[in-house]
Amino acid sequence: MIGTFPTNVDVTGRPQSGRIDLTQIGAIASFEHGPWNLGTTVVHGIADIHTSRLDAGTSTADYDARLWAAMAELSYFWALPKNSRLVPKLGFDWTRSRTDAFTEVGGAAPFTSTSVTARRVRMLLGAEIGHSWLVDRTIMDVSAYGRLVDNLTQDIGAIQLTDAVNQPQFVSGVLESKYGADAGAALSAKVTETIRLYAVYDGRFRSNFTAHSGAIGAEFRF
Repeated sequence: MIGTFPTNVDVTGRPQSGRIDLTQIGAIASFEHGPWNLGTTVVHGIADIHTSRLDAGTSTADYDARLWAAMAELSYFWALPKNSRLVPKLGFDWTRSRTDAFTEVGGAAPFTSTSVTARRVRMLLGAEIGHSWLVDRTIMDVSAYGRLVDNLTQDIGAIQLTDAVNQPQFVSGVLESKYGADAGAALSAKVTETIRLYAVYDGRFRSNFTAHSGAIGAEFRF
């Protein structure tokens, strides 16, 4: 699977903004035995980052970032009446990211930054509930999920910022809260045995931040 995810970032109350263009390439494998399913995923991402801030002039920077991730999830399919289902799930994931060093161009005091690497391991426990029905020859499916999240380990590096005026500054990365929750919903249409259209919403809820995301796409199987 291949996906591209553009993200715009604006800093509230300050003339600063950024854009992240992330392209991810991944592979999925699934192993089934009766109602049990073990799913595994590996992902590699490449990002182009552009930042801009106003400092007696405009300082800009362009640099790259990379992402590696893997996930394993064990689930149990519990069939309910009228083509409905309940699927308890237990998962673990690992993520590592690296952002390159950069030097701003323009402005009164452009910054130079070191590279930074971050790592995280999580456990996720929750369940999905869903329902399927047939419209003509198209299989429709709607589902919703909720899960609790435990950040088992987090190693978020610090960057060193240097300009021509001030002493070097160290800025630590932002940690997630140890515990949190995820929730989301999905609607899909299986047009043929090999083509599926879908729309997905995901929410992330932590003590120090909340995030919402959505995706519309198509899946092709060979």
